[in-house]
Amino acid sequence: MNPDKDTPEATENILEVDLRLSDGTSHHALIDLTRQFEGFESPIIHITLEIRLGLLGMEAEVTGWETGEEGKIEI
Repeated sequence: MNPDKDTPEATENILEVDLRLSDGTSHHALIDLTRQFEGFESPIIHITLEIRLGLLGMEAEVTGWETGEEGKIEI
């Protein structure tokens, strides 16, 4: 995460999702999190990610987020 994209150390705020199913198929998505990180100052962010699989591939979208102080990752 790097909300300050105007510095030389800035990195892209991109979440990359690679999903491999038990049948061997794989899906890939890139999600731009720039909007979620505007004004971001917390050490932790909890993101709700909705993944939809269909015949034409995978769609992934951030459907909610909140900042926090500490926590755990739940999948």
